[in-house]
Amino acid sequence: MDKKVCFFDMDGTLIDSMQLAWNKVILRFLDERGITYPDDIITNLVARGFMGIAKHYVEHFGVDMTPEALYDWFMVELESMYQNEFPLKEGAKELILALKEKGYEVNVISGSPLRFVVPCFKRLEIYDLIDNILSIEEFKLTKSDKELFIKLAERSGAKPQNCIVFDDSIVAIRTAKSAGLQTIGIYEEAVKNTWGEMQLVADKTIKSFKELL
Repeated sequence: MDKKVCFFDMDGTLIDSMQLAWNKVILRFLDERGITYPDDIITNLVARGFMGIAKHYVEHFGVDMTPEALYDWFMVELESMYQNEFPLKEGAKELILALKEKGYEVNVISGSPLRFVVPCFKRLEIYDLIDNILSIEEFKLTKSDKELFIKLAERSGAKPQNCIVFDDSIVAIRTAKSAGLQTIGIYEEAVKNTWGEMQLVADKTIKSFKELL
């Protein structure tokens, strides 16, 4: 029997972190320095991971810091939020349990570093339910790189068509689908401007995990 695998995004998909993380940290950095940015900045940056965001800020907004220093600043600002604040999205734990009962391997591929993901998942009591927790940082790729999803399927030992990607980012969903993986687009208020496109691109779209239970 062919192996069945799921890959969940973390921020905006499994945990409700997008509004707090972006408004209190990522965009606040630009606001406090009087740096103007486009209305769709979250859509363009969300699939990059925090190091990718730091590099973009330095390259495109002229931030007078190295990407590494800005990344470290993000990490300091965000660490306590992951450890203490971000809640699990409604129905997430129940869906993970249902998928495992159906024989799926359940993995997480996150743009956040593992030192944030692990304590967050332990606090939310889903850590022991996840088979593999992966960070895009270890692949040196972003979710806009088709190669990332090809590598994820290869590493899992499953055929791409037997892999399901759950993500709130239209960039990630579009790229995963181009790599031959199945896709389920998750509604996220922070990137609601992409919802219309998400409904056209993803194999399935949902506003709540409860729709799949």
